[in-house]
Amino acid sequence: HIANVTSTALALDALLQAKQPFEQAYQSVSWLLTQLNAQGSWGSTQSNAAVFRALSTYYQTRETDVPNFTAQVRQGEQILQTASFQGRSAAAQKQTVSFEQLYSQQSQARLAFAKTGTGTLYYTLSQVFTPQQYASPVNAGFEIMRTLTTPSGEAVSNVEAGQRYHITLTIRTAAPRHFVVLEDFVPAGLEIVNTSLATESQQIEAELAQTNASSSFGNSEKYDGHLAAFADYLPAGTHTYSYAVNARTSGTFAWPSAWVSEMYEPAVFGRNETSSLIIE
Repeated sequence: HIANVTSTALALDALLQAKQPFEQAYQSVSWLLTQLNAQGSWGSTQSNAAVFRALSTYYQTRETDVPNFTAQVRQGEQILQTASFQGRSAAAQKQTVSFEQLYSQQSQARLAFAKTGTGTLYYTLSQVFTPQQYASPVNAGFEIMRTLTTPSGEAVSNVEAGQRYHITLTIRTAAPRHFVVLEDFVPAGLEIVNTSLATESQQIEAELAQTNASSSFGNSEKYDGHLAAFADYLPAGTHTYSYAVNARTSGTFAWPSAWVSEMYEPAVFGRNETSSLIIE
């Protein structure tokens, strides 16, 4: 990992210094910034020096003009947003557009970003929606799977009200990841066991501590309807995290997807499919 950071920074600096065409310069800078560890460095003095030099060169070659421009977002002939930027500032201007306006019976929305004036325009486009279900899993940097077992690790064929179970989330990533958040949403018939409460069994806490002893997800937060676990650094490979639930109510319940993503790069994510759970 340290070698990748150092070599990327050195290559970026060399290409910029040589004034070579390099369309991926911004993406390289963005990637370097996401590689900061929890201590706020890139892992070694050599890596820190290489990254700082590359960032300085990027600023001097790509950000010499003080921003003074007007930007527009268009959809065809329609102007969705106009914004002006003067001077160096981290302030952003935002615009929300409804699905109905954006798609209007079309399956694709083609947007154009343009500016007039000096300076560099940076923009982010995101789409937020809540479908009724996800029919298939997605691997956009992470693969995630979810299993329900007995506390002893045996597969479950029938879930019975009044019994306790373990949910295990298995995450696979082909590359190292930083600041990863793992979220799982339980069906309405299940209740997450919060072992930090004095009223809960210490035996459950001991079981989970042993199961998660080698997990990279060191911190977790438990709520009524979902669990969130966090990892500052996730090496490439396979990782698991387990937690306990009690089956409280009989019935058939929707089971939402579990999600895992980089906290500061949410486009790097994974989820499983939506399913259902029958509690007898």
